[in-house]
Amino acid sequence: TVSKQGMALGQVLGSLCVRLADPQQSPAPHHLEACRVTLDFLLEGGLQNDATEVRQFASKQLVAMLRVANPTVIRERLPKLLMQLLEAMSTLESGGEMLNYLSLHADGGNVKMSRDQIEQVRMDMAKGTPVHQALHLCAAQVTADNRREVAVTLAAVFARGVGLPTRAGAAEFVVQMAVQCPQELRSVSTRLLHGLGALLRDSSAAVRAAGITAAAHCCRVATAKAMGKFVENLHGMYLVDGT
Repeated sequence: TVSKQGMALGQVLGSLCVRLADPQQSPAPHHLEACRVTLDFLLEGGLQNDATEVRQFASKQLVAMLRVANPTVIRERLPKLLMQLLEAMSTLESGGEMLNYLSLHADGGNVKMSRDQIEQVRMDMAKGTPVHQALHLCAAQVTADNRREVAVTLAAVFARGVGLPTRAGAAEFVVQMAVQCPQELRSVSTRLLHGLGALLRDSSAAVRAAGITAAAHCCRVATAKAMGKFVENLHGMYLVDGT
């Protein structure tokens, strides 16, 4: 069919783009431009495409590109890349409709799993996707030049992110920052700890657990000022608001 032939052509072109973007296989001017053009196309025309198959292909291609791309090119696009990948965690969720249905009908007698168990299954499945791999690669590219924009992006997802995998994925990104770039995390710990408060109030037990884990990792490297504000926030949540 036309769609199958199109996907086959896409795979060939994708492999070519990876070779052109690889500094080991292309000279400097060419591999930098190939990185920029391909990443921008995948973000705009791939992850934002209406067709699920195209979005899935784009996510796999992004992983391949991120493995060879010049770090400078990734860092320039990191905030935008981060937002689109986090959103894709939900839009590309494997079996998303079925799992949403099960979550809505859990604990009602027709489903043998609790809602918390189903949500944990969703979390585990999300960790095996190309989007999750791409986020892991992106965490290594947080620097002094983009850390504030990254923190703003994460805080926005904490507050308004749609979809369990998206909100949990944002929390997981904070954990990856603690492992891969702790000094950059320390610099934005006040904003992130404040934002993580939204996840601690989430209706999903799985998201709350992810938020707690992220906060714990953030606290390990946070400034004393950030820690003090976070403790005040917790005091308000648990002793005043009764959350």
